[in-house]
Amino acid sequence: MIDLPQPLTPADCDLAGYRWMPLDVERVIDSDTFGLSTGDEFKTAFRLWAKSWKQVPAASLPNDDKLLAHLAGLEPATWKKRKAVALRGWILCSDGRLYHPVIAQKAIEAMDKREAYVEREQNQETRQQRYRERRRELFAVLRGRGIVVSKEAKMDELERLVASLQASPSVTQSVTGDVTRDVTHDASATAKEKDRTGQDSKPKPLEEQSPAQTKVAPPADDCSSPVSRSVEIAVYLRQRGVVGANSMNPNIATWGDDARVTNEILDAAISKARASLTEGAQLGPNYLAPVVADLLNPKPAKPVVKRFDDWDRTQEGIKRKARELGFGDGRQRESWDELKARCWDEIKRREAQGAAA
Repeated sequence: MIDLPQPLTPADCDLAGYRWMPLDVERVIDSDTFGLSTGDEFKTAFRLWAKSWKQVPAASLPNDDKLLAHLAGLEPATWKKRKAVALRGWILCSDGRLYHPVIAQKAIEAMDKREAYVEREQNQETRQQRYRERRRELFAVLRGRGIVVSKEAKMDELERLVASLQASPSVTQSVTGDVTRDVTHDASATAKEKDRTGQDSKPKPLEEQSPAQTKVAPPADDCSSPVSRSVEIAVYLRQRGVVGANSMNPNIATWGDDARVTNEILDAAISKARASLTEGAQLGPNYLAPVVADLLNPKPAKPVVKRFDDWDRTQEGIKRKARELGFGDGRQRESWDELKARCWDEIKRREAQGAAA
């Protein structure tokens, strides 16, 4: 019995939705099928290539003449005449289907690209979700401390404000002292401005607002939230020139949950990383990650093997060791290298016996 090869594409290789199939023009023109087939035969072969692209698994065809004739768009009698040339290069596999190696290769490449695209989309969606959740968290922290900022505030500015809460507990009072108008007054003023100009007055971004435009609500101690360590790390790194340091970064988020990642560790990592950077290159959190990991989990130093006896380096030493082992001054006409080797063999034999005992 002949062992058939395994299918050339996975059983779940489904390219539904792919309206195109890659065509290696030079490979097709130089193929035996192109050279041996008539126009009608090549047309049939090409049609089956295209039909196999939409089969499941992709790049396969059923091993049934009636179905193949149907896929080729031919009457059974006509199919039998063109079958030999149209199926050149197809291989019968263990699942009972025909596979074309070249089309199978292209199908696997297409499937990999689709999976990579789906993964990128999912990762992008996850990053956006984390970003939205982080903004909500920062706004909640600020509201809990009595600070209301514009919804258009940038993430870096929000993190800076939240980090400053812990650095300066009196930040709420200092901001409150700068406010000269309450929310109701501002709302009525905005309405009057609209009546006078006929245009809406859009709120400016936080970094463009004056202190008087920053709305402050009454302090609410019961809903205040502590500043997360990941925010502290992001601010700390940015202050030291680390580009792209943001609490949304997965590495910074991980460091925020690890009590071992102190500011001293971060300083050491920055110093070590900068020493290996090429001139003009920017230092980012992802470049720091392996350096921090090495500092947190230092590799154990290799033990230094100290030689207590260098007997095998001199003739006197070899002679002394041979006597200790009961070999006397060695055999007649035995070279020093041979005697040394015999000594080592005896030492290893005795060590093995001692270990076995």
